[in-house]
Amino acid sequence: MKSAPESIQASLHSFFEAAAADLEITVENLSVTLVCLPQSRSQQARGVAKVLSYTTSILLPTLTSLFQHLGSQNCGCDLLVGSIQVSCYRILNSLYSLGTSSSIYMEGQRPAAGACLAALTGTFPVCFLEPALNQNNPFSIYNTMSATEREDVGLPDQVESMCPLLPSLEQALEEVEELAGAGAGAHQAHYIHVTEVTLAHAVQLHIPLVVLGP
Repeated sequence: MKSAPESIQASLHSFFEAAAADLEITVENLSVTLVCLPQSRSQQARGVAKVLSYTTSILLPTLTSLFQHLGSQNCGCDLLVGSIQVSCYRILNSLYSLGTSSSIYMEGQRPAAGACLAALTGTFPVCFLEPALNQNNPFSIYNTMSATEREDVGLPDQVESMCPLLPSLEQALEEVEELAGAGAGAHQAHYIHVTEVTLAHAVQLHIPLVVLGP
């Protein structure tokens, strides 16, 4: 990445920055629909539908294909660093928020968010479910950027605060075990985010899933 021309680096930075911002806008729109007044829901619904259509039909497939390609070529540690890694953390948080959203607009859309999250997980060069392991990670922005640089881009002081909504690895495993014990109840609404989001990135992290049984 460092050896690439500045024009290419700037273009990649702009792409990931824009993608992160678009996903955050989608999450914000979904959140607004959960609390808006009945008389304003019709107009708000049209806006959300438009935003979500772009997100699920264009943005998520594009990001999923890109992350899958980076993963297959083992290029995550070359590209997803520095300011781009900052954007990817934002993308990561938004994907999880979309996948676990209770909004009716996400019905049928969670698998797309889960697939994108899984693709990012497969190529992201940092341990976001076990942030303590990034202490000696040469690719982590908490080792490659100075405290001043991190402050300039609005990062928290501790890497553990980068993904406040995501479960820890231990919590993710507990969710998978709970899903396994639910049996037929796994299709209930309570487990949707586990089956379509948590399991998706658990597979990419190579978490043993034999607990699911036959």
